[in-house]
Amino acid sequence: MAHRILEAAPDEDGFDLVKRSWPVPILALTEAPSRFSTIRSGLGAITDRALSNSLGMLEERDWLRREIDVSQRTPFPTYQAVNTGKIINRAIGLSL
Repeated sequence: MAHRILEAAPDEDGFDLVKRSWPVPILALTEAPSRFSTIRSGLGAITDRALSNSLGMLEERDWLRREIDVSQRTPFPTYQAVNTGKIINRAIGLSL
């Protein structure tokens, strides 16, 4: 497991992202697919704009996957940690 973590260690830009306020707590809340409102509720003080920006940055790095759930009457996006985001989540062991 430690070898996988080292292989997936973020580059300098990735470390800059991890040092920000919200990415690690967001990754902790997205172990399973989660809706925007669920993530926001789990973080408390985050603004919609900060959450949206953080989700976008994580998705851009391919640490988070955004999928549209069309099983409901009104389709909605869900977010889930993937790839390095999932490895970071497990390495830190943060659970919110």
